[in-house]
Amino acid sequence: MINQTKTNERNIKDKKFHFWQYFQQHKGIVALMLFLQFLLLVSAVFQTIYFANIIETITEKAYFLAMRKLLIYLIESLARLAINLIYNTVWHKFRVLVSKEMGVDIIQQSFVVASKSYANHSSANFTQRIDNDPLIIFNSLSNLVNTISMLINGIIVIGYICFISWQVGLVLVLTVLVCGAIETYRKRKVKAKRKEEYRREEKYSSLLVEVVRSERDVKSLNLENNLKNSVERNYDEYQNFSVSTAIYNDAWWVFRLAVYSVFGVGALILSVLFMHKGLMTIASFIIVNTNRDRCSQLMTVYETIMQSTTDIKLATERISELYEDDEYELEKFGHVTRKHIKGRIEFKNVGFSYTEYRARDAKDILAEKRANKRKKIKAKVPTRVEVGKNKVFENLNFSIEPNTTVAFVGKSGSGKSTILNLISKMYVVDSGKITIDGVNINSLDKECLRGSIALVNQSPYIFDLTIRGNLLLAKPDATDAEIEQVIKDSALDEFIATLARGLDTRVGESGIKLSGGQKQRLAIARALLKKSSIILFDESTSS
Repeated sequence: MINQTKTNERNIKDKKFHFWQYFQQHKGIVALMLFLQFLLLVSAVFQTIYFANIIETITEKAYFLAMRKLLIYLIESLARLAINLIYNTVWHKFRVLVSKEMGVDIIQQSFVVASKSYANHSSANFTQRIDNDPLIIFNSLSNLVNTISMLINGIIVIGYICFISWQVGLVLVLTVLVCGAIETYRKRKVKAKRKEEYRREEKYSSLLVEVVRSERDVKSLNLENNLKNSVERNYDEYQNFSVSTAIYNDAWWVFRLAVYSVFGVGALILSVLFMHKGLMTIASFIIVNTNRDRCSQLMTVYETIMQSTTDIKLATERISELYEDDEYELEKFGHVTRKHIKGRIEFKNVGFSYTEYRARDAKDILAEKRANKRKKIKAKVPTRVEVGKNKVFENLNFSIEPNTTVAFVGKSGSGKSTILNLISKMYVVDSGKITIDGVNINSLDKECLRGSIALVNQSPYIFDLTIRGNLLLAKPDATDAEIEQVIKDSALDEFIATLARGLDTRVGESGIKLSGGQKQRLAIARALLKKSSIILFDESTSS
């Protein structure tokens, strides 16, 4: 009997990645950190204004009063350091807690990404989003929180200078506005270049992973020089673009500093002129000169805020791509389940093709985004374009009865592996349908479909665990008797008997300590332990 059931699958249309959702789950800790930041801000403002008062006291030659005020200033500084230590302690523990939640969620979402997307992207595309981007978000958030406090403090200081002399204060305000406009323009230009830089970095990182994993093949085929040249070429492509981006960035940075220098010296000249006319005291001049660099600090703060928000936005966008069913196509399942799958498989007029894509140039993407913004078009701009299709088959029809063994025979590339991947819904048909026990596999929920099928690939992935650990991935609650039986059924028992640690022998990354045949036997044992109704072997006994 077929039942409609609720599943735990993500709602593709509604599910998005928003890093602030992880903060909402810990409102108490966030409130404490905000309160501590508020205390630090109050302390910073107090120190600035109070120190200015100390300068005025010294210029009035009230030295003993100035010393007493300096002691108060010292006590307040020590209290500020204590608050800062408490804040940093809370933040570090909070970062570990939330980054774990975020990382686990992203890894879980990566399993929702369709196998076709893995085939169309390098491994670095995924590892950067899973490992690197959450770290970027947290580091940038930490910088953002600190610099916002510095920004507020700087604004208050400029307000204080305006109170002393509104003319000098106006010059400083104009300095901030003009330099801020330059900085905004610079960041907008650099953002597009950074995206392209990330893409090239991913390509280079992916090649490095392949170099490490292919060590045996490289040595056995004497490919060291050829591979070295390929690594060098990709490294140059990545680093040359990175250097050009850095030079472009630095040129705008120097221009902004030059503008600041002109305005800053202008403020000092104006202050000297006011002193000459008796409109400003020496104490006021010292205060203005001491805090004039707050404008420069404001530029640094603004730069940090812009950089941090850009980095957060880029990292969030990159992670969000794993959720949006666009750049990375997501798996979709139905809501139909069956308690028992018998295993009758039928292909009805099935057609399937592999699609090839090409990454779009970053400038073209940016240009289209701007055009859409002007036209108020909210459609997402694609980052790749389709360049062709490789048709594997069309109108394919056959049926397989339960409790039978069927073999597909054909030359390489004829679609044997594709058929198995379609049955397990690693790939989705372009046309026609596939049914299991008369139900379209697109209607079955994930647990029903994948729980009823075990697929053993020709080159199975063995994890850097013990032999027992690799087996228990398929069935965590498996008994010793069940493990012993599948080891015997997969002809792995004689090999394990020769190992000093037996089942507790660690096999290395990707099972590097095992031969090709031993990997396949272990993968077969793992599949048998799952006790699925349907077992698919993709030349899994070739070694």
